[in-house]
Amino acid sequence: MKQYNAQQKKKIVLIINKVKNKKAQALKFNISIRTYYYWKKKLEEKGIIENKSRKPKNSPNKVKNKKIINKVIEICKKYKYGKVKIKKLLEKENIKIGTTAIETILKEHHLYNKKKKKIRKKHRGKHAVYIKEAGEKVQIDTKYAFFGEIRYYQLTAVDLACQGTLRARISFRYLYNEKTPDSTIDFMERLIEYFPFRVHCIQTDNGTEFTYRKHLFETEHPLDKFCNNKHIKRVYSPVASPWYCRRHAERWCCRKYT
Repeated sequence: MKQYNAQQKKKIVLIINKVKNKKAQALKFNISIRTYYYWKKKLEEKGIIENKSRKPKNSPNKVKNKKIINKVIEICKKYKYGKVKIKKLLEKENIKIGTTAIETILKEHHLYNKKKKKIRKKHRGKHAVYIKEAGEKVQIDTKYAFFGEIRYYQLTAVDLACQGTLRARISFRYLYNEKTPDSTIDFMERLIEYFPFRVHCIQTDNGTEFTYRKHLFETEHPLDKFCNNKHIKRVYSPVASPWYCRRHAERWCCRKYT
């Protein structure tokens, strides 16, 4: 049955009073003829049709023992405990009461403080940088690729520029038999031809295929010579931070090969 307020019920009774076929008219308002006569009787007696309260007469979570109620209020005011800690203290005194009942007591006496959920902000990360221009920084890393029992080395390059709201990035991958500086130079030549924009800066880790700066080699690395000739800036990831350079490369790495 549709729910009506007191004014709507009064109008319905007055409308049905004017009609001969009261049962048919009551059905139009989605009520039974017995409901109409009940409303009519209330209207004649009190002049208003009050809505019945749906509140249960006896609540299972409501405590009637005043000693327990006073004890709960006393503990809350003295120690400022929540419902769980209050329950544990009462159990020590052999008082059995549920947390819902304690919550009801605290709410009735305006002592219940509901904890607000903290809105977690998205953490950008210590080294997070949002680059908009394509080619401003290209990240290069080496990953292992297996075809059966044969291991290959996959060089992966990812442009770090964010393109639109989807943060789509251009990537390039190539497989090599060996992880050497010569493989890196060949990869760089292919990379420059593949990317539709000029590469201004590359970021690598401190592996020997990319640099000798953390190793005891007196000769200049071939990649340093190549970058100087092409006017490409070099940037290195921090030492002992493999996640720094691989977090983007792993997304573009084919982990399973057939």
